[in-house]
Amino acid sequence: MRKKRYIFGDIHGHYDSLVSLLNKLGIGLNASSVPESIELIFLGDLIDRGPDSEKVVSLVKSFVDAGAARAILGNHEYNFVQLNTETEVGSGIYRRPRSNKNITEVSETWASYRHNGKHNTKLFNEHLEWFKSLPIAISTGELQMIHACWDLQSLAMLERNGEGFYLTPEIWKAAWVRDTPYYEAVEILCKGFEQDLPNGITFKDKGGIERSKTRVAWWNTSPVSWDDYMLSEGADLSEMVGNPPNNDRFSVDVPTLFGHYWANGAPRLISPMASCLDFSIAAPKGYLTCYEHHDGDTQLHKDRLVSVQRLKN
Repeated sequence: MRKKRYIFGDIHGHYDSLVSLLNKLGIGLNASSVPESIELIFLGDLIDRGPDSEKVVSLVKSFVDAGAARAILGNHEYNFVQLNTETEVGSGIYRRPRSNKNITEVSETWASYRHNGKHNTKLFNEHLEWFKSLPIAISTGELQMIHACWDLQSLAMLERNGEGFYLTPEIWKAAWVRDTPYYEAVEILCKGFEQDLPNGITFKDKGGIERSKTRVAWWNTSPVSWDDYMLSEGADLSEMVGNPPNNDRFSVDVPTLFGHYWANGAPRLISPMASCLDFSIAAPKGYLTCYEHHDGDTQLHKDRLVSVQRLKN
């Protein structure tokens, strides 16, 4: 019977930092080192933006295969599968276009599967299939975990199996077609909820791209200011007039943990009921963070966060 869970935020190929955090928790690199009373849960984005994605995936998968851990599908794993899956076998056309931007995003991950100058095709394909088997969300009844956005409307479209919500093979095939219900559902769950800005307002993001939509801080179910509502670095909040919309679509009735949002600064909780565990490990001063959850907890506790600073550039 599990009595304690360690829930990990985005790792992004930073294997050395993961090893450091596991050591800090008193857990070694073998599944046999995880006590039966403890479960590890990884919130997705194991890959990209770091040098050792293959090593991270291999380690996490070894824990999962041994029954000591579970892992959730992040948007980087989802994108990676679609980038490496042809629309039709032999077509040379991939579900996620192989644009310069998309190739650049995965270049370090591809490179991590080269051992002694040779691509490990067997391991690469094994990991691709494993990504496809991961749940997109987990609910234990007293704890909810997802990569980006806990949205019951989108989760209801998926297959529920025990505590997990899954993409079926049919959903995997359908979800990359833009402007379809499955596409929208996966976008929300893996990448976050977005909303059109009012009155035709636009802004340029940190990459210089002009945006007319804002990421929404969905966990603030009753935002009192635009700062509480928006997650759009670069937007001029002084242009926002009136009150922001209510996040009536979302509810946080039990403690909910997620990653994805690149929080800055030292790890901290958002609230006693919801928190992000992604503290930008891929940034020079980022942290790899996990939360220690105990069976029977009805809220999150700030003293349960455990983290290490990035070790490898």
